Amino acid sequence: MFLSKVFIPQRGSSNNYSLHQKLWSLFPDRPDAARDFLFRVEQHQRGIGTYILMQSLLEPVSEQGVEVIGSKQFALGFHHGQALRFMLKANPTKTIKDPTKGTVARDGKNFTRTTRVPLVDEDEQHAWLARKLENAAYLQVVTSRKEMPIYFRKPGTKQSGKIQPVCFDGVIELTDPEVFKEVYVKGIGRAKAFGCGMLSLARAK
Repeated sequence: MFLSKVFIPQRGSSNNYSLHQKLWSLFPDRPDAARDFLFRVEQHQRGIGTYILMQSLLEPVSEQGVEVIGSKQFALGFHHGQALRFMLKANPTKTIKDPTKGTVARDGKNFTRTTRVPLVDEDEQHAWLARKLENAAYLQVVTSRKEMPIYFRKPGTKQSGKIQPVCFDGVIELTDPEVFKEVYVKGIGRAKAFGCGMLSLARAK
């Protein structure tokens, strides 16, 4: 695994879609088109650019319009009962019925269409994270706070939307290192293309 700090000038980070495309360009020799990296925006300086922390299976290489400031390779060495401090920017949501979207026929029956909405209650947010870590780690301590919303518009369309990220901090205890390794590599939750899902870890004192 590699942990890298990346800088994208203002022109290349003006919207979330162009920013994501710039990050893809750091892996010109990747063997397939599957995303094998996670990232989180660490700092955005208006008129200058965006600093990003990125975790990847392959080592990123600077390309035109995007600079890898530094990159460090590390091994994943987890063990049962290990206590780790964590920080996670994620997009906790739930699915609810939405009558405004009409119905859909399935197996001869009509069902109300659904939509995803953000979880705003702290207890619901914590329960969501506990489910995502189920069979991998136990939440010893957790706090959550709402981050600034992420607005987006799909290129070439009038379709727009909003993501409401939540920042989780706390301590976890690993219950199955192999399952946790898979969770760590794949990331947690949705909106990974918008900088959500990457776990940052440190030893718990």
